[in-house]
Amino acid sequence: MEKIEPIWTVVGNIVEKRINGQDGKEYFGTKYFTPNTKVYIIYPYSSGFSVEVIGRERKTKHFIKVILNIKYIYNFRAKLCYNPNVINKVNHQFFDKESSESFVEEFLLWQKNY
Repeated sequence: MEKIEPIWTVVGNIVEKRINGQDGKEYFGTKYFTPNTKVYIIYPYSSGFSVEVIGRERKTKHFIKVILNIKYIYNFRAKLCYNPNVINKVNHQFFDKESSESFVEEFLLWQKNY
C-alpha cells in the first residue's frame, strides 16, 4: 500500500448561527454542515465570496466537497492534513507539497486583508 504524504491546508469552522436574508430566520450551521464543523478550504473562487470546501456532512458524516459562501466560515488557520480521505479529494487541486504550502500562504494573506 502506498504511503500518503500529508499536505498543508487552510482549515476553518462553520459558523454557529446564520440569518437567511429572504425570510430573516435564524439557522444553525449550513444546509450541509453542523455548527463548528471543521472544513478544509481547497479552492477560492475569483469572486472572493465563495470557496470550495471538504468536510463531514451533517447527516451521513461522510466527507463531501461543496461550494460555500466565505461568510459561513470563521477561524481560518493553516494546518497539516494527515487524513487520507481529505488528501485524496484534494489531490486534483495540488500536485505537490510545495504548491499546497504556497496556496495556504496566499489564502491566509488574502483572507486577512478581506
